[in-house]
Amino acid sequence: MAATEQPLTRTDFDGAGWQDLVAGCPDKDCFSYSSAFCKRLSEMGEAGDTVLRGVFTVLYVVTSVGLREDDEELFAPRFVGRAARGTVPDDLTPDQYRLLEEIAADIADAEMRARVCDLVWVMRKRYNLAKLGVSAYLEAARTREDWENWVPCAERLTRAVRLARSLGRGGTDEFDRAIAHVEDLLTRMDGEDPLFLSARMMELLQEFRKGEPQKYASLAEKAAKRAEAA
Repeated sequence: MAATEQPLTRTDFDGAGWQDLVAGCPDKDCFSYSSAFCKRLSEMGEAGDTVLRGVFTVLYVVTSVGLREDDEELFAPRFVGRAARGTVPDDLTPDQYRLLEEIAADIADAEMRARVCDLVWVMRKRYNLAKLGVSAYLEAARTREDWENWVPCAERLTRAVRLARSLGRGGTDEFDRAIAHVEDLLTRMDGEDPLFLSARMMELLQEFRKGEPQKYASLAEKAAKRAEAA
């Protein structure tokens, strides 16, 4: 499904009710939102309002890609490779990217806000959206924090830290805030998390040479003994 060529405006997005649809999704992740947008498109049918179809088609395209940790192929499958070449993908037009940039700051849902900001940053290099995206990923990570089902939280924290670092010196505040979030999570878990979230977060700190080695060595030993006993 390719994004519509129908010219859209900020007013079209504001009046489409899509944020209410996102708020009603029990699972706060982009694939759930993508399914909801696709369902709405199916309900409208081919004869549906062309403006509404345009809005929900763009939103479907934005959310129907997975987030990969590999910075070379960040969004998959639709945008893989195209970001590295610096070209605009067939799925969204330059005008649609500009519209996404315009609405990003007013997106209430952190997961959706992070996706829009990150995608526009990767594809169009909008610096202000990258900074906004870091904050959104941290908020989304807090929402998805679960010491047992830990992968969604870890993915969002990892992307927050890497996105902040990609901004260079201009993103120092965002990077420090992201690292502080990781350290706070490790402190609160205190090696008591039942699976591997502590280990993943310590690996992330090691990747950027952050954290206190002695403190985290102690936590790692505690977690290892706990796992051994279990």
